[in-house]
Amino acid sequence: MDVQSTIKKIAEDALTASRRLSHISANTKNAGLLRMADELILHRDFILSENSRDLTGAREKGLSAAMVDRLTVKDATIE
Repeated sequence: MDVQSTIKKIAEDALTASRRLSHISANTKNAGLLRMADELILHRDFILSENSRDLTGAREKGLSAAMVDRLTVKDATIE
């Protein structure tokens, strides 16, 4: 699948998801968001480790310092 097809599929899936979520109560949505936040905190070390690998790859590919900074996930970001 080429990049354009991939992006189109992601956009279509997002639209489908947004339509489904529009029928869910605020309490259910909030519970889901809190669960996702808990999972991010639970897997913080893994996320930061993988981000470090990504940043190394980005630098090796010659991405600008500004771009690398945008890709950087900090502990405070997860918190």
